[in-house]
Amino acid sequence: MNENQTKPAPAVTGAAALVIGVAMGLYGGAVSAQSLSNSNQSQNDVESALLNEMIVTATRRQEVQNTVPISVTAITGDKLREARVQNIQDLHNDVPNLTVNNALGGDNAAIMNIRGLVQASSDSTLDTAVGVYQDDVFLARSFSVLGQLLDVERVEVLRGPQGTLFGRNTIGGAIQIVSKKPQIGAGSDAYVNISAGNHGLIEASAASTFQMGDSLAVRIAANVSEHDGHTTSYLVDDTFNPATGQFGYVDGVSPVLEEIDTDNRDTVAYRASIAWLPTESTSVDLSFYHYEDDTNGVLLRGRTGDLGSPNLAVGDLVTAGRGFSSLTADDFYSGLTPLQTNGDAEVDIAIATIEHQISDDLSVKVIASNATAENNEVTNTDGLVQSLVGAVPAPATVLLRSLRDQEVEQSTLEIQMSGTVSDSINWIAGIYYFEEESIDIRAEALRSPFFETTPAALLPPPVQQLAGGIPSTFIDVVAENESASIYGSVDWALNDALTLRFGGRYTEDTKGYIGQSVRAGGVIPPGVELCVYTQIPTSLAPCLLTNEADFENFTWDISADYRFSGATFGYAKVGTGYRTGGISLNANNADTAAPFNEDEVISYELGLKSDIGDRAHINAALFYVDYTDVQQNVLSSFANSCARTLPEEQVIITCNLGDAESYGFELEGVWQISDAFGMLASLGYTNFEYDDPNTLPTNSPEWALSISGIYSTELMGYPLRGILTYQASDDSWSSSDSNLDEVLNLVEGYSLLNARLTLQVNENMSLSLWGSNLTEDEYYRAVTTASSAFGLFNAGLPGAPRTFGLDVKYDF
Repeated sequence: MNENQTKPAPAVTGAAALVIGVAMGLYGGAVSAQSLSNSNQSQNDVESALLNEMIVTATRRQEVQNTVPISVTAITGDKLREARVQNIQDLHNDVPNLTVNNALGGDNAAIMNIRGLVQASSDSTLDTAVGVYQDDVFLARSFSVLGQLLDVERVEVLRGPQGTLFGRNTIGGAIQIVSKKPQIGAGSDAYVNISAGNHGLIEASAASTFQMGDSLAVRIAANVSEHDGHTTSYLVDDTFNPATGQFGYVDGVSPVLEEIDTDNRDTVAYRASIAWLPTESTSVDLSFYHYEDDTNGVLLRGRTGDLGSPNLAVGDLVTAGRGFSSLTADDFYSGLTPLQTNGDAEVDIAIATIEHQISDDLSVKVIASNATAENNEVTNTDGLVQSLVGAVPAPATVLLRSLRDQEVEQSTLEIQMSGTVSDSINWIAGIYYFEEESIDIRAEALRSPFFETTPAALLPPPVQQLAGGIPSTFIDVVAENESASIYGSVDWALNDALTLRFGGRYTEDTKGYIGQSVRAGGVIPPGVELCVYTQIPTSLAPCLLTNEADFENFTWDISADYRFSGATFGYAKVGTGYRTGGISLNANNADTAAPFNEDEVISYELGLKSDIGDRAHINAALFYVDYTDVQQNVLSSFANSCARTLPEEQVIITCNLGDAESYGFELEGVWQISDAFGMLASLGYTNFEYDDPNTLPTNSPEWALSISGIYSTELMGYPLRGILTYQASDDSWSSSDSNLDEVLNLVEGYSLLNARLTLQVNENMSLSLWGSNLTEDEYYRAVTTASSAFGLFNAGLPGAPRTFGLDVKYDF
């Protein structure tokens, strides 16, 4: 099917109907005509929407966004819905100097970057540079943060290190997701939203609040969504074909094994929240969130030529490609591939928050949580991996099947006290404890008539799931993290205009690692495993790698903010952050298994937030970051200070690339041009440079721009509101290795044009037509260059094509 063709939207599925039915059934006939306050706003009231001063919790207390001494972007739940922001990956086009991508090869893990600080891996032994917090609870793994942004009050993006008041590893910044909570005594409310669109999109969400007496309220929210894939993967055999005398698919001669509708997705999410006031001075909030996702993977499209085609000449340094087949030449959203990937993810988060007002000047808060996450991916490779089977071409029936299973459980406990001293000093202090255990299993098995002689019972249990075949690689790692810290912050108002803020946090971390990595098959005798760490058979030596390291650090920040005459607020801030070291899960010899060290930053920031007249507002920030011992992922052959001994098979490892600096600015503004027309704009610039000029910043575009125009009018007496948004992102690099050919390394920038038109039918019901990437810009959202037995291959994940649909929302 051509990418411009669309399939008819299916009827509401049984799961979607269930969500709507449950929400309306729970809500019942007792609901009065009360509706959500934001739904009763006039669509012409653009000024209120643009210039509203939002309350944020960027400093762990409630403050007006425009008077917080932090470069922070806060987006309301309504704006998220209008922009169809489904998860944090969708934020990066609206938030300056924030980039969020998928990990290559799967949709369930996030690569997050703020101001150039990034960790491009979902490995359980590594930590992210950007912390994600769900209602003040830190989520440690990148495969646990891409869940549905379900029924949220707002999302706050805090740029710069947040090492004082927030839990762990926030050297780049923090993303705080604040869910909607039931408000006791505020009455009952509910909404239902139905969406349908091209590529088979069907989505239903609903939420409702119930008052259970004078001291208890409950809110239930749920969402189900499904859509067909917007890309097509043609599965081909890239082994040696005696009929053609070549490796791989030959156009018009070789068969296509399977046509796969990739980039599809089915998700389910729900949350139950309880608010309880046992006494006038004590509040209890409980919530449970569940998310699950199922996908058949993404298209890895060869950028310089089809993957799996006879451009894999043995000995080539780069598989530069000899063009695209007739199947893919005219369709950017399709590609040949020897890979078929299926994956699913599941996340559960339980949070309990108890707050007690001891006196007018003193309160205590306890936040306890438990979260689990799983990420499972299976990849079938119909092809030859020469390094595993020797130099002799194997029959075309060889199948390499890879399994990855990641599981994590984490628990946190935070006890926080806050208070005031006279009218000039506000303080907050607390203790924080975090523990985590994660399991990361990777297995590969070759299947072929001459390999299937090994009984499955002799294989490790995870490999038995691979339907027989002898295992070629088996990695089994258990990682444990423990962190304890004590923190405090003081705001001291010297007068009505000038406030000084001081904060500090002392942290002790312990990271433990125990695992094995073994290989069998090919030139190794059947039944014998080779320890990749020692490169000798495990029958002669144990194959177990263990590592435990302790870290301690004191992070701090100091800021001064000044309220100028009128509505102008300025601040200066300096702060530090750090991230623990670790060990590379992919280690395949003693050199690549060497631990990497912690990295640290010190950040300087100047900011200004000001009204311009009575119809415009602007927020601006300048920053400079001094970055020491940068942790980054590179191929193990990368020739710089962190290079390891070149192994027979290159792998991606984490090491310290040396020092770097990052500088730039963020600029955000709103302008109420007339009573009916307003504009929002944001611009971000980041220049990230390593001291070593041969090392490049990854996943870090220099420029990013977003401009939205909002216009309100009437159509036959009904309020009509239109939003048109233009977004653009600059070029970036996919690898730190400057020796890599620019054709392979450069990720070209792109621009998107999105629109939404909303008709308010009555005070309860609205209809919205929406479209994204209306000009159908063809771009790659991520790119990878990896090694294989034949050399290097280069592939990208195509960004979504033009999508459009209809939302119907009803507020009860």
